[in-house]
Amino acid sequence: GNVDSIVVPALKPTLTKVVISNMKLPTAQAAARVVEDGGAPVEEQGFVWNTTGQEPDLSTDMVVSSGAIDDAGGFSAVMPGLQEGPVYYCRAYARNSSGVGFGPVETFVFCNEDFTVMHIAGHNGAPETTEVTYKVVSTNITGHARCWITQNLGADRQATAANDNSEAAAGWYWQFNRMQGNKHSGSARTPNTPWITSISESSDWSPENDPCSQLLGDGWRLPTASEWTTADGAPQNWSNLNQTIAAVLRLHA
Repeated sequence: GNVDSIVVPALKPTLTKVVISNMKLPTAQAAARVVEDGGAPVEEQGFVWNTTGQEPDLSTDMVVSSGAIDDAGGFSAVMPGLQEGPVYYCRAYARNSSGVGFGPVETFVFCNEDFTVMHIAGHNGAPETTEVTYKVVSTNITGHARCWITQNLGADRQATAANDNSEAAAGWYWQFNRMQGNKHSGSARTPNTPWITSISESSDWSPENDPCSQLLGDGWRLPTASEWTTADGAPQNWSNLNQTIAAVLRLHA
């Protein structure tokens, strides 16, 4: 007898989370990958985002479609109209004959590529007069979308290695919860103020002593102890300096 063919209905596409890069007001680059097409050709793909915290929806939120999908399933697009400040919620989407599939929601805070600050010796704890250009990165490393600087306060540049202890990469030194920064030449400390040898670090920095908020302006602060604990945990699980220097924050010794 005849054997009827079995038709398997198509499923919605499945996608990876979004990777955000190349942030420069008012745009950022979004990239993702189609993991499975669901058994039917992908007809459209792109990104959808909002600032409400709800799962981004194609009918109500900001949408940008992308160009063609590459051989590995990857695609990207430029997200327009972004601003500094709000937390953005973004996910990738792809449509086939069965419907629209979405990737996981990713959060990010818009960070410009860099910003320049003129520090004045004796003002807000700065130990010297210098102009510093800080690089920044948006990351969820503490469990929440935040904009971070990726070099030390007062440092001319990022560290080039885990053991890069040059003055240009080290920047200024601080005692816990003390407002005064210190420049160290390798043989002398400036300013030569009394150094406290026993300080309890069992709390967070107080806002009035936070050098980030004082030297960088509104919105900047040092991370809390709980944020550091989260960053040090999964999936980072830092166990040595080569791992921390490879992390997005470029942490070094």
